[in-house]
Amino acid sequence: MTAYWPAWIVGPALGALAVGYWIALRRPLSVSGVLARFSRVEEELEFDRGSAVVQSDLAALEAAMAAATAEAFGDMPPPDVAPVAPAPGPSFGADMPPTPSASPAAAPAAATGRICAPTPTLGAHATFLAALAAGGLLASTLRGDFGSGLGDSFARHFGSGPRGLVLLAAGGALVGFGTALSGGARAHRLRPAHAGEPGRDRGLLRGRGGRLVPPRRGRVMSRFRPHAVSGVLGLALGFVLSSAGFSDWGEIHRMFTFGVPGGGPSLADLRLTLAFVGAVAVALAGFHLLARHDQLPAKPIRSGTVPGAILFGAGWALAGACPAAALVQIGEGKGAAVVTLGGMLAGAWLHDRLRKRFGWARHSCID
Repeated sequence: MTAYWPAWIVGPALGALAVGYWIALRRPLSVSGVLARFSRVEEELEFDRGSAVVQSDLAALEAAMAAATAEAFGDMPPPDVAPVAPAPGPSFGADMPPTPSASPAAAPAAATGRICAPTPTLGAHATFLAALAAGGLLASTLRGDFGSGLGDSFARHFGSGPRGLVLLAAGGALVGFGTALSGGARAHRLRPAHAGEPGRDRGLLRGRGGRLVPPRRGRVMSRFRPHAVSGVLGLALGFVLSSAGFSDWGEIHRMFTFGVPGGGPSLADLRLTLAFVGAVAVALAGFHLLARHDQLPAKPIRSGTVPGAILFGAGWALAGACPAAALVQIGEGKGAAVVTLGGMLAGAWLHDRLRKRFGWARHSCID
């Protein structure tokens, strides 16, 4: 039996990765949303091209505004302009009160802190998914069990023939469809902040020593940084998932059944469950601290959340893998996981076709 990491290591490691993903990319971590983009590659590539044009236009506009302001003010600091309250409207008779002016106190307070970054390119997400598989390859090589297959537990339950492959595909399809139904398989596309909102006009001009200068923009590094950071985070996540046993069908079976078929439950049977508890606790603490400075996105419960979660859980129990674990299994040399991954993509694709056919509402996922 493979010796996997204990829960007290796995939980904090996963929680720290979730928080670290936000700190590094200012995006919540959701492998399901990242993977689902590849079920509609043409649409996503078109979106990336449009985003690139928008970002290029914004950069040119900001540079022009910075140059014009620097030319007008020189080294002078920007003038402080006091807000002017609107004058009361005219009165049209003794029985008609004057038009009330807007009260500054009634205006909603502007949000502060960093907001979500735009959706990374499809290439950056491909780097992240490939790094997940590489993390599984690294961990399984160090353990010495690369290419060991899905294990004896899977063979005892479903066999090693076509029946097992069909069940893996069906489980993967349930995962993909359930994720999309619950609103968790769409990359969250955040609009750029407009003037006056945090994150937009703050970057137009930067004052250094009272001088107005254009913002510095890294060219090569800003272009390749998402790929590098996504690769490092994906490699770390894949390594932790593999070392924890989340890519082991038998371990997942024990997690869902609490080891009852084998005479459990025992602490060993509850290891992955306890790891989840630890991961949630660490992530909650980390995001609670980050919420003091950052605008963390909220994802409300929708009509498809519960049925989608049920389908996702059923598919996970059947296939023994969530989207991240399926990629890790491929990296570990478990060839049957390709069928599982194909089922997930097919399930997400099917939901997208049905959504367009019947006009279902699209609920964006935060990836």
